[in-house]
Amino acid sequence: MAIPFSKYVSITSGVGGGNAVARKELILRIFSSNPLIAPNTVYEFTDLDSVNSFFGTSSEEYQRASIYFGFISKNIVKAQKISFYRYIKTDTKPMIWGGQTAKNLGDFKSISDGQFILEIGGISKTITVDLSEATSLNDVANKIQTNIQTNEEAQFKTATVTYNVSRKSFDFVGGVAEDATISVQSSSAGTNITDLLEWNYLAVFANGAVAENLTTCLNKSVNISTNFATLLFVDDLTLAEKQEVASWTQAGNNAYMYCAPTTLNTANTDSAGLIDYGGTGLTIVNDDYADMIPAILTATIDFSKRNSVINFMYNQLDFQPSVTTGTVSNQMDALRVNYYGQTQTAGQNISFYQRGNLMGGATDATAMNTYVNEIWLKDAMGASIMSVLLSLAKVSANSKGRAQILTTCQSVINEALNNGVISVGKTFNNTQKLYIEQITGDDLAYIEIQNKGYWLDAVIAEQVANGVTEYSVNYTLVYGKDDTVRKVNGTHILI
Repeated sequence: MAIPFSKYVSITSGVGGGNAVARKELILRIFSSNPLIAPNTVYEFTDLDSVNSFFGTSSEEYQRASIYFGFISKNIVKAQKISFYRYIKTDTKPMIWGGQTAKNLGDFKSISDGQFILEIGGISKTITVDLSEATSLNDVANKIQTNIQTNEEAQFKTATVTYNVSRKSFDFVGGVAEDATISVQSSSAGTNITDLLEWNYLAVFANGAVAENLTTCLNKSVNISTNFATLLFVDDLTLAEKQEVASWTQAGNNAYMYCAPTTLNTANTDSAGLIDYGGTGLTIVNDDYADMIPAILTATIDFSKRNSVINFMYNQLDFQPSVTTGTVSNQMDALRVNYYGQTQTAGQNISFYQRGNLMGGATDATAMNTYVNEIWLKDAMGASIMSVLLSLAKVSANSKGRAQILTTCQSVINEALNNGVISVGKTFNNTQKLYIEQITGDDLAYIEIQNKGYWLDAVIAEQVANGVTEYSVNYTLVYGKDDTVRKVNGTHILI
């Protein structure tokens, strides 16, 4: 037997550069107090049928998703995904929403020693039930409820079990609204009925929870997943609550866009209260879900395609117009409130979304297209840089490391030039030229931005934190944002 060759030459194989960081999808996240949504859980659905299976066709969540998935953009793109998160508006009892497969009474009547273990808030009880004389699925639920209620603890003593005919599910509600986990396990004795009840992987186990404010709700949501770009609330919010959401959105610095509803009657008040909050878009609703329009349009942008960025104005969706006169249109425009408006030419009524404006101050992007484009660019740049940091053994604090980061940035910039996020050939006024010079330190940088669309640089910086010297690469990207035409003025000169 020969001496192993690896004693002299040992080669380790592996695939390098494979640590790609996912980019977020620019989808909508809907916040709802619907008890079907388990607290502290993000639900994502890729089609309307899945939303229907979870919420049912009569739910507002389904009705909104129907509009969301039903729209096809001018670029022939439709939304690919939608997400939901629970807004815990009031204290909530622990719940189980059973699986929705059709149930057969005969399957239950064959069991006289049914058992399972029910745990609520750290207290476990073995539930034993005889179902052999059950007369209906409702009776099955009643017998299980009776046996659960024999326990003295409040969560068990006043708990309820019902058979939901529309969902074809056995549903459980605990006795006390409080922070309390809930779970079900099979018992080692008797006949396990958790699968028959579909209190298993098919069920939704919603822990009990205490009410939380909107900021806490939003923070918990993004701590679980940042995979969304736009957000809205199903529940009606007061102006103060809208301000809380808008403040959170603004603090995110171009990470998310808040789609807030208003009405013709409340537009003045809402606009005045929200005008300083960047990233918030107000849209007139008229017994419909028109507040979703910016989210729908955002979700139908495919940034991987050439010239894919859009103008949010002049998009036609299946909504009734909320503004039909020039007077009201001018009033809403002055308030920076959006609406689905109707004009007319040659007797033909033409309705479309107007005008794609956001709240915010002088340093905020107040055009929806610009704001959403930056959401994409910021996320794409961050994901690409993180991929480099995870894939390479090191990024040196020298010219080589600087070059590696610049190369990474350049790859995303090339994408932005391709999809139209970065605009080439823009002209700048004198104030903009001076600002570019101040940022770049180069009085001719604006020419580079006009010709190339962008100016990019990076420096190695040193700082001391907690007694430790650390190095960072600080890059600066100045680019021409893609402005869109909202009006065409013509002059006809007849000679």
